[in-house]
Amino acid sequence: MVCYTSTIVGCPGNDDLSFVFGVAPPAAGKPPLGTIVFFSGDGGDVAENGTDQNNLLTVYINDGFQLVEIAWGSPTAIDWEFTNVSGGGNPYSILAAACRPATFLNWVRNSNSGVGNGIWSNYGKGMCAQGHSAGSAALAYALAWYNAGSATLANGSGYLDKATFTSGPVFSDIKQGCEVINNQTTTICGSPGQVGCVGWTGQQPRSLEYVTGYKSEVNEWSGNYAPISCANNVQGTSSSQNANWFQQSILYNGGTQQPSFNYPKTTISAWLCDTVKTGVQSNNAPSQGQLYWAEFTSLSQAGNSLSVNAVENCPETEDVIGGTLEVNPSESGQTAIDQDMTAECVSKR
Repeated sequence: MVCYTSTIVGCPGNDDLSFVFGVAPPAAGKPPLGTIVFFSGDGGDVAENGTDQNNLLTVYINDGFQLVEIAWGSPTAIDWEFTNVSGGGNPYSILAAACRPATFLNWVRNSNSGVGNGIWSNYGKGMCAQGHSAGSAALAYALAWYNAGSATLANGSGYLDKATFTSGPVFSDIKQGCEVINNQTTTICGSPGQVGCVGWTGQQPRSLEYVTGYKSEVNEWSGNYAPISCANNVQGTSSSQNANWFQQSILYNGGTQQPSFNYPKTTISAWLCDTVKTGVQSNNAPSQGQLYWAEFTSLSQAGNSLSVNAVENCPETEDVIGGTLEVNPSESGQTAIDQDMTAECVSKR
């Protein structure tokens, strides 16, 4: 990769945030297929996280894709979810902070000047993105709140051809993940009218609560700390705290702007751990993701191609790449995700 340092400026309610991004061309001799922007998990301050993800991204390059990765914070790593990074007084809001990855994604596709001289336009063809865990939430915010998949295909809107989600999106309803006492559940692919489900046989209700470890990250990003926090406590969370968490969520619908779930030119696939290997902790990435995928009741909302795929025997908590498909146990997650991206990362404009 050739790496660059830049800064996101002007996102409402956000401090400016420097970052590093890298651009790798398609493998030598490969006809270019398009561009894939990858958002990693957690705070996104490391460009990729895990051997299986590195392997898949290398496969994309060898397929003929231009790959773009990002690491937030420079020279010091800073999570993209923090709106207030310099004590400037901006209120905490993961929804507002999502302006940063959405801005970068838009810039890759629609800027024809500056660093890289217009990254996407170097090769043209498909403009696509993949997000893992919290990175999948960044991608969902870009679609739902920042026009990446808008039905209005003009002025930098509706530019994303393919979106791939691995283990998420995890911030669909932060309130339902954080609220104490938390007895809330959902069933994967159990919503009436939901489309795109692949696998998911014999499902039982699953907890929506963030598990230990993930709770502390959500606490920090949303600006909430003990004793009233996204964690077990004897007091329970207040109605105002619960409302604050919902206002930061992908599915928040209480303001003048409403989220969109209509992306007529953006095909979508999601890959969620149905089961994990013995000794591996499960978490609520599949159930939080389900809250988002339940919004899709027509394939036309996702470019007439949507799949929400059950992955078995994930070797780590969210490692869908290293698992196998429920509908085809002989096929690895890596192979399935790669084939899906190759087939659908094509220009639809």
